[in-house]
Amino acid sequence: MVMELAGMVGGGRVRYLLMTGFLVWVLFTFVDLYAADFSAQTPFPAVTRKTSIERHLLNKEEHEENYNTTTESDKNGFDEWWSKQKQLKNRIKKTCNKFGPSLRKNIKRNELMYDPRHELLFCRNAKVGTTTWLTHFLRLSTISESEKNDTMFSSPKLHRNIPPMFPYPEDDLDPRILAKSTTSFSMVRHPFERLVSAYQDKMVDGSDPSYFNVKNFIIEKYGEVTFPNFIHLILYKSKTKCRSMNTCKLDKHWKPYISRCAFCDIPYRVIARAETFLEDQLYIGQLAGVQLEQVETHHSSGGSTRDLARQYFGELDRRTVDRLYALYQVDFEMFGYSPNLYLSYARPTP
Repeated sequence: MVMELAGMVGGGRVRYLLMTGFLVWVLFTFVDLYAADFSAQTPFPAVTRKTSIERHLLNKEEHEENYNTTTESDKNGFDEWWSKQKQLKNRIKKTCNKFGPSLRKNIKRNELMYDPRHELLFCRNAKVGTTTWLTHFLRLSTISESEKNDTMFSSPKLHRNIPPMFPYPEDDLDPRILAKSTTSFSMVRHPFERLVSAYQDKMVDGSDPSYFNVKNFIIEKYGEVTFPNFIHLILYKSKTKCRSMNTCKLDKHWKPYISRCAFCDIPYRVIARAETFLEDQLYIGQLAGVQLEQVETHHSSGGSTRDLARQYFGELDRRTVDRLYALYQVDFEMFGYSPNLYLSYARPTP
């Protein structure tokens, strides 16, 4: 009888120790997941992807499984691309540290599009391939093929109908956590080239009636709609609407990237660039386990944006370009762009 009691006591103590150890393990696991810097790890492109919002990193078993279905050249291409992504994210981190709290921003949830089926989280920057990405999201949606065809070739319908189909989750999930656990991304291009594209699309082509008031303002204040006057408008408005990057309220088509997508606060897995768009698109698709097909997009009039940039910036004096650079300096430094070519186009300051 005594031996039986001793055995029961000993068993209870063992169970207590095992339960305590398990709880400690669970606690440290959650702490480790929350604090982990996933951007520093190299995920391998997924051939298939389980849709689970709880996925916080691509584990070793997934790496090994996917490696067997991918050629060595594909792996080397991905590794080289991911290395460039790490360098870009390090540059972003340094820029955030340099400028400090002035770049911190609570992102508006409606700036983010979230596809829970494919775990894609996207922050839009206007005039930076947004129509193409909206088309990809449309193709990934569950609406009928006839509805897709009705929307796909209309830019206004894409911009009006697609974002509401992919809202940010209604629960109180922190965007930083969601960005770490999904294929999260945003896209940028040379800031000055973007301004040329915005001018050509909104002022010259004039297809968007919501910008008639902007054109009328330019005419009333400066006499006529020209590229120099468009730039003067932006600089004039920035004095009151963009005194700091984290409160900038310029129009979304020329608002600085940092002022919309909160790059110092949201740890995006991928920063796509217009200059490397095809490569970025390929690997974003592989990370999410989806096939992103080529998209035919709308092009503004006037030919190549880069050719137009030479023409339009040749109409500006150097002092105006310097002032424009000061407005977008954070974007230049954060994403590794240079103003030098555009300064060389500009006329000498009188």
